[in-house]
Amino acid sequence: MRNTLIFSIGLLIYFAALSWAQVDDDECLMCHSDDSDPALYVDVNQFIDTVHEGFSCTDCHSDIEEIPHAEEVAPANCGFCHDDVVTAFQESYHGQVLAQGDKNAPTCGSCHNHHRILPASHLNAPTHPLKTGVMCGQCHKQDGSDWIHREANTGGKVNCITCHTAHEVQPASHPQSTINSRKMTQTCRKCHTQLEELHAGKVRAEVFQRPVDEIPACTTCHQPHASAKSTDLATETCLACHGEGADSTLYVNHEQLNESIHCNFDCIDCHTSITTLPHAEKLPDADCSFCHEDAVADYEISIHAEGRRAGLEAATCTDCHGAHDIQACEETSAQANRMNLSETCGRCHSRPEVIALFHRKGSDPIENYKQGVHGKKLADDPSATVATCIDCHGSHKILPSTNPESSFNILNISKTCGKCHKEESAEYTESIHWEALSFGHYESPTCNDCHGEHNIISPEAEYAVTHPTLVSTELCAKCHSNELIMSRFGLDPTRFNSYMKTYHGLAILKGSPDAANCTSCHEVHAIRAASDTLSSVHPRNLNETCGKCHENVTANFTQIEMHPRDQKSRNPVAYLIKIIYFWLIGLTIGGMVLHNLIIFLYYVVNKWRKERSQRLVQRFHLIDVINHLLLIVSFTVLVVTGFALKFPEDLWVKALVLLGLTEPIRASLHRMAAVILVISAISQALYFILHPRGRHDLRALRPTINDLTGFFKNMMYYLRLRKDKPKFDRYDYTEKAEYLALIWGTAVMAITGFILWFPAIFMAYLPSWAFEVSEVVHYYEAWLATLAILIWHGFFVFLHPEKYPLSLTWIDGKITEDEFEHHHALEAERLKAKETKESE
Repeated sequence: MRNTLIFSIGLLIYFAALSWAQVDDDECLMCHSDDSDPALYVDVNQFIDTVHEGFSCTDCHSDIEEIPHAEEVAPANCGFCHDDVVTAFQESYHGQVLAQGDKNAPTCGSCHNHHRILPASHLNAPTHPLKTGVMCGQCHKQDGSDWIHREANTGGKVNCITCHTAHEVQPASHPQSTINSRKMTQTCRKCHTQLEELHAGKVRAEVFQRPVDEIPACTTCHQPHASAKSTDLATETCLACHGEGADSTLYVNHEQLNESIHCNFDCIDCHTSITTLPHAEKLPDADCSFCHEDAVADYEISIHAEGRRAGLEAATCTDCHGAHDIQACEETSAQANRMNLSETCGRCHSRPEVIALFHRKGSDPIENYKQGVHGKKLADDPSATVATCIDCHGSHKILPSTNPESSFNILNISKTCGKCHKEESAEYTESIHWEALSFGHYESPTCNDCHGEHNIISPEAEYAVTHPTLVSTELCAKCHSNELIMSRFGLDPTRFNSYMKTYHGLAILKGSPDAANCTSCHEVHAIRAASDTLSSVHPRNLNETCGKCHENVTANFTQIEMHPRDQKSRNPVAYLIKIIYFWLIGLTIGGMVLHNLIIFLYYVVNKWRKERSQRLVQRFHLIDVINHLLLIVSFTVLVVTGFALKFPEDLWVKALVLLGLTEPIRASLHRMAAVILVISAISQALYFILHPRGRHDLRALRPTINDLTGFFKNMMYYLRLRKDKPKFDRYDYTEKAEYLALIWGTAVMAITGFILWFPAIFMAYLPSWAFEVSEVVHYYEAWLATLAILIWHGFFVFLHPEKYPLSLTWIDGKITEDEFEHHHALEAERLKAKETKESE
């Protein structure tokens, strides 16, 4: 009432002031009634029946106080009467662009006309509901003639301002706009009050039960200015191009769609971008977000979405769920069904290029899963409650392991496994391993460090690293014998090796399933620091821990050191006894060796004196003796230095290292010996070629058929199946075989040895695999040669009863006449016949 009174008083004052003004309408019409000048002409008849009929010119053009007025006149002032409307207009998008000087921005007159302003209910008014489309279309280039709302509402009840308002027009991005995505549903509800019923069977009911500003915008699926023709986009219309007979790139199997979970949907329910036909050749992907908003939101922050944005062929909704054949996940035929997930995920994650890019270990995770305890259990019983891909990695929100929110981030793995293995997870989170991991020591183990990632094997399997016979050596040792890792935590890296020297450790090495391994004493998951009173190895708990295997456990028994180290300070009595035994063993065994060596040398000297007092035959000459000595020295050095490289942890190698055989010295000795062996071989070859005796020996070393018959006769003789021992020439079959093996072995070892010595040079001419082949041949040929020398040559030099205690021929190349005639009868007979002939 008060506001009305104030407004009335204001009008009286205003019109009273006008009555004193010198300007009236007749004076205005003196210039503005001349229709020959369109720029000045005003048709007074336009005011008839308008809302402003009876107003004078200066009621609106209030800045004109005298005639003639200024050439530039301010626009009519509508705000005196329409203050609230003008304020709303000035705050609107139209008002803001007008204030910025945009010449195309609308004013009041653009929509309402300038002089012939009719009420909105008047059929000739441009603001009449039936004409707003034309009015707005002057700028927005749309007349609304085929607009779906106009055709559905011929009474003009729905028009531009129904959705956009009249004067408060704002762009959709403005939070107060009636077409903002958070207010869109409120706007549409002004007409479409029963949204839940309209979308029944297509959109989940709970979508519309959310707070108003969280309901998806209607325009997500429905184009706001779509043509009425779009109502014809039924499935049957689409099948005209995409049905039977269509090109394979266009064909859609409608039967699959009918049998899918989307059987009641029309094509455009998912392909929301299609509003007219024919549609664009390239269409956006189907929009799943309206029904599956949460799933799509999770997917958009997943590693798959990141991959798509980076240009990779990462999985989308249809890759996992299918396109038109989508089944409910509970259906056994669904791609996303638990029993089919390994195949679904494997379509990408089993591809070699994907494995190479994302799976650092280079193995197929899907195949590993199938071989693991989870995959095998699922294969045996599809209804079993067992972990599948999505149980560990998630379904839509799959994040990289580096993301703190990832289910398989190193700090979350135990929680992920704990969804099924609750007790084990609870125990682990109380362990020293979790404590270290949670403090940022990522080298501390979590579930997959011990059990694996995909190829998880049951601890009951004998080949599993968690099996009692392997857990200590194959699992715990990876960290607890690693000096670098142990030093980070201030732990003694020798504890593991000390355990392996105890009965428990030695029995484990022998494969005993009953011997105490690491987990027998320290627990499996609830591994605590020894100082923790809850630890199974805390002093007050040792009776119970040891009592699991040993009966009648006493306090003294539990104090037996399971990781015996630093014996000198810990147990000086045992240390003193050990030192005594070291000296006792050294002196006793050393004395025995010296004692027996004296005896051995006595018989060697006796044999030398005895044989040298007899008639001797020069079997080998000086060059043969020298070459043999070079062969003995080089071969021995090669064997020792070669196997020292291959077995660095062996006790005899460590002893040689203590004596000064470091790696540089070992390598130098090995190569020097190799050069000596090659020189010896070359000199022997030259001797065979250039010297007459050499050529004679070479002919004598050639294999003949007599060697084969000699072998059988000799075996029959020693098996007592033949009375007479067979006669042999200068070299019998055993010596020929040994010499041919020497030639072969020297050539093979020299060739492969030089390839390994100078790989860069040889790989310029050989394929890369030749290097590894050379390593294999060099190593196994070394074993063959060493064993052949020990077993074959050693027998005929040392162990043959007729040679006891040692064949002395290698010293000066001589042999007694009796031995010569006994072992080389044919050569002896030939030489005697020659001597007889020469004497005649």
